[in-house]
Amino acid sequence: MCLRGLYILLFTVCAFILLFTPIRAEAATQPINTISVKVKSKLEAGRKLPSTVLIDKSSVDNNEVAVSSSGSTYKITKAEWTSSSDMRVKSGDQPSLRVTIEAKDISKHYLLTSYRSSNVTVTGGTFSSASKDGDKLVINIKLDPIKGKFEEPTDIYWNDKKLGEIRWTRPDNTSGTYELQLMRDKTQVTSTTTSGLLYNFYPYMTQAGSYYVNIRTIVTSTEQAKYAQNSGWVGSAELTISDRDVSDGKGQDGGGTAKSLYKFGWYKENGFWYYRHLDDNRLQGGGWANIDNEWYLFNQYGQMQTGWQIVDGRTYFLAKTGAMYIGWMKNGNDWYYLIPREEVRNGEIYGQAANNGWRMINTHYYYFKSSGAMYTGWLYENGKYYFLNDIDNSLYGVMFTGWIHRNGKTYYCDVDGTMVEGWKAIDDNLYYFYPGSGQMATNAYVDGFYINNEGMRQ
Repeated sequence: MCLRGLYILLFTVCAFILLFTPIRAEAATQPINTISVKVKSKLEAGRKLPSTVLIDKSSVDNNEVAVSSSGSTYKITKAEWTSSSDMRVKSGDQPSLRVTIEAKDISKHYLLTSYRSSNVTVTGGTFSSASKDGDKLVINIKLDPIKGKFEEPTDIYWNDKKLGEIRWTRPDNTSGTYELQLMRDKTQVTSTTTSGLLYNFYPYMTQAGSYYVNIRTIVTSTEQAKYAQNSGWVGSAELTISDRDVSDGKGQDGGGTAKSLYKFGWYKENGFWYYRHLDDNRLQGGGWANIDNEWYLFNQYGQMQTGWQIVDGRTYFLAKTGAMYIGWMKNGNDWYYLIPREEVRNGEIYGQAANNGWRMINTHYYYFKSSGAMYTGWLYENGKYYFLNDIDNSLYGVMFTGWIHRNGKTYYCDVDGTMVEGWKAIDDNLYYFYPGSGQMATNAYVDGFYINNEGMRQ
């Protein structure tokens, strides 16, 4: 009886402990599938970038930039310029910055291995790329174009060696196009626009008097008008034309204005874009050119190229603007990877499309065809099978290892990505994968052993 009573007492105590001890439910760690970053900027054209980028500041003052995020599961821990801190910004410039993201609680949430523009939203800027750095995510962002007025031309003077020719110096913040008004005794004689740095008004000086020129930098496209305004007018000194020096009017354009000999900077003719250098009047052509920190390709006639281009056996993609594309890009139904400068390997060129085999990107392996298109699904190479994720999500195209479930069938790939065939010990259990197909056996006898419906040998 005493022993029975002791058992009853112990059972009662254990039940009491279990009943009143709080039990904590452990939630599985969840992925952070989307990221949102907001950029607030009051950068001013003509001023240098501020030394620091502010974090989580609700408002910004003149020439300040702040980044913030409303995410409940992640936070911004660092923000810095990737553009030179000595950069003096101009209207239309898009300075670049780097933002570091971390999970607020890594025991509850984790960052994915890779992010693309489809799952990163940037307000006030443009997503460029993202990469993992341990448990951190580094996002590269381009700010929206800086708004402001273009600057007035400077050092305006009459050429004392050529009567009636006005010259000026290109300002730092400019569209490269200028509007000029020729005035005589406060009355406008003619007006014109040019992308050069000099203009011959002598054909219009058909009467004696005091002439001067008003000049300003102007907006030349609807795209520029989104961020820039015309500069103010600035006037030249007067040039006196006597009766002896008046022009006979020859050389005037039929519309009443003279034409420039050249167009400078970017200009479009007959459906093609060209670029002429201001310093030496040279028309860019015959290969690659770095213009305003972007790479462009020109043919032998000086025409800017766009779309897919093959140069010296390497494939590149040029956007509609002509700028060389870098990073992940989707074209049609296929993804391509244009190699960033920091990932160039031996024999590769910055900007070329990855192709002809395996490539590690942000700790994941991908496979690219000879065309540069990313491979998905089962791949057979050198007598072995590999699986590249064929579901379009943040791991699209990634080489999978471990268990794989597709179309109601189960497979297993080793740590090197190769599909397992035959017997395989996994977590202290033996499984069998049919040679050739790699499909896991279930409810079957193999080599005299029974394999249950979970694939385990009994």
